[in-house]
Amino acid sequence: MAPRWLGPLLAAPLALGLSVVSLQPARALVPYVYVPGSAQLEGSGLGIAQVAARLLRLGQVEDAARLAALTVRLLPKDPRGWVLLAEAQLRNKQIKNAATSLARAKQLDPQNGGIWLAEGSLALRDSRPKDAIALLRQGIKLDAKNAGAYFDLGNAHILLGEPTQALGAFKQAARLRSNFWEAINNQALV
Repeated sequence: MAPRWLGPLLAAPLALGLSVVSLQPARALVPYVYVPGSAQLEGSGLGIAQVAARLLRLGQVEDAARLAALTVRLLPKDPRGWVLLAEAQLRNKQIKNAATSLARAKQLDPQNGGIWLAEGSLALRDSRPKDAIALLRQGIKLDAKNAGAYFDLGNAHILLGEPTQALGAFKQAARLRSNFWEAINNQALV
């Protein structure tokens, strides 16, 4: 008679063989990836833009710039996102990037006077008064009641040595906003 331990040892390969035959093929787990629709992306982009604008008001410029960049990735055809990105870049002292963002916003909405005025102010800040005057005049055609635009226009004329035009621009700025003391002060200086 065979030893007791030999029986289970011989039965193990037989049991293993039967279990291999009865195994089902493995089923792979395929992950589900949710792809949001355009309406949801737009809603998210606008929400992110609001947060970025709040962060700009609070002075958290780097975070605002990152969120504004995400906004334009989600909403590349919305000029408001590009203007927000330009403002964040300007506050981050990224003048060239801000100019590029404003140019993109102007391509998307050429009838928005605020974009032209922002580009004009940026040109003035970048020591390009001739460019600033052209941009500011175009912006004023679209938004004639912007006292700050006339003030910037006056400053551009001063930089070009044109005191008469500067005085006219400062007077118009003071007419539009009676407590605009910078414009009133510049009238006296010219």
